[in-house]
Amino acid sequence: MAQPALRAALVRLGLSQDAATYSTDTIGLDSLDAWRDFHTDIDLDGLSRNLRNPGGLYDPPDGGPPTKHPGFPVSVMALSNINVLRLALKYHQQVQRIVAPADVTAAWIARWEFLIDFRKETAKKTSEDEDLPKVTMTDWAKTKEKILNHFNEVYGKDGIPLSYILRETSAVKPAADDPQAGYDGDHVKELITRATHDGDTYRADNRTMCRLLKKICGDTTSYTYISKYTADGRQAWTDLMDAFLGPQHTQNQAAIYEAKLQQSRYDGESRNFSFQKYADIHKSAHEHLDALPEYKGMDEGTKIRHCLNNIHSDKLKTVIELVRGNPSYPTFDSVVRRIKDSVVVEQPTKYVSRKVSAVSLTDSRGEEIMPNVEADMNVEDKYYTGKEWHQLSAAKKKGVMHKRKQRGHHPGKGKGGGGGGGGGKSQPGKSSLKKMRKTVSKLQRKVASLNLDSDSSGEEDEEEPPKKKSKKGSN
Repeated sequence: MAQPALRAALVRLGLSQDAATYSTDTIGLDSLDAWRDFHTDIDLDGLSRNLRNPGGLYDPPDGGPPTKHPGFPVSVMALSNINVLRLALKYHQQVQRIVAPADVTAAWIARWEFLIDFRKETAKKTSEDEDLPKVTMTDWAKTKEKILNHFNEVYGKDGIPLSYILRETSAVKPAADDPQAGYDGDHVKELITRATHDGDTYRADNRTMCRLLKKICGDTTSYTYISKYTADGRQAWTDLMDAFLGPQHTQNQAAIYEAKLQQSRYDGESRNFSFQKYADIHKSAHEHLDALPEYKGMDEGTKIRHCLNNIHSDKLKTVIELVRGNPSYPTFDSVVRRIKDSVVVEQPTKYVSRKVSAVSLTDSRGEEIMPNVEADMNVEDKYYTGKEWHQLSAAKKKGVMHKRKQRGHHPGKGKGGGGGGGGGKSQPGKSSLKKMRKTVSKLQRKVASLNLDSDSSGEEDEEEPPKKKSKKGSN
């Protein structure tokens, strides 16, 4: 006989007392595990028919002769609650937590109702080969991050993110030491952290992971490390991590990025190298070092020293002394912000002239050109063909026009002003030459017509030629 606590839980879900007793004692669903594993009836149609029309005879409570069983009324709400119950029990099995009949209440069911839609969505999010992340052989820390992020959102056989196969350790903490409340409602994170590495679901997902990892690495030399595996994706992943992010690899990568920090140098603002670019080199190196497994990391003080020691601009000596060892600037980012402020003060045109010039750029009619675009002043001021001009961004086009204006060319005048143009020199194109030829031809025809009219005019219209003056001595 089933425990009365289970029948009480079924009653709380909406079954009548008789239907709950029939389910546990006659059908055999006498434990929460039995309800969880009731997979043969996906939509509960069979259970519904069985309860509403069980068939056979039963003894009426009034002591009359056996009669056909009248069945038990089962509401749609009760069936819906039972469906949530099964999904919630399956989830708790996956994350290795125990549910007791006393836990199953209306509020508990409401908490896990989202699993119905969640399971529908996970069925759609299976990995397509063309969506797989690409391996970057020179940066396996980044490759690892990309692969884990990808499989956080790709689901396996029973709706578990496949990244649970790749987590650091197979074993999980005891439920008492890892309470569900600590996940703050993030059930996906809980699945990744606690899903068991055992059973039919794990074996199926592990085989899938092996196939996908071999696809990811197929066109790189990393494939040689996992080619021998056919079903053990977890071991294939472990071999990749040992080969490319193991202790020796970590030391090699650390040496590379530490050298970048030591070799970078800032001597002041120039066309090809700015303080921001210098800071970006350091920031990128920090991120790569932080991503290396088993790397102890670099404290903020060390990051700041690397940054300050390689600045060789006399104009920044004062601010360097200001931030060095100053508790008001405890982090690398805060130091960079303060130095950048000084760079802007020392060379303001490097940072603000673009916006000022962009605002003042007007055409020959005094109308502002591209008012919502900030000019990119790093563009080269040269002759651009029509095709080259078309390929420039709006910011670069505005930068070219601004530079031309600074050297005396006026936007909107000549071919080089607002279009593809020729470095400020008006160069007639084919269409202009054609138009000029037409104009000349038209004028020539008009002149010829005038000459023809003069030759064919009547005598009455002619003027007598002027008489020649007589020479002295003539008669």
